[in-house]
Amino acid sequence: MLSQAFMLKGIAVKVLNPAQLIEEKEVYEQIGRIPREKNAESKKLLQQIINESLL
Repeated sequence: MLSQAFMLKGIAVKVLNPAQLIEEKEVYEQIGRIPREKNAESKKLLQQIINESLL
């Protein structure tokens, strides 16, 4: 997946979509990074954003 470029107050920024962020967190766990509570919460929030965007 590619990042998308957006303008934010005249500054070009690249952003990842929520699915990319979830995937990144899951890959970190698969390669042995110790799961952190804040990542679990982030994944829940990101999934909620994805679900709401499908409505």
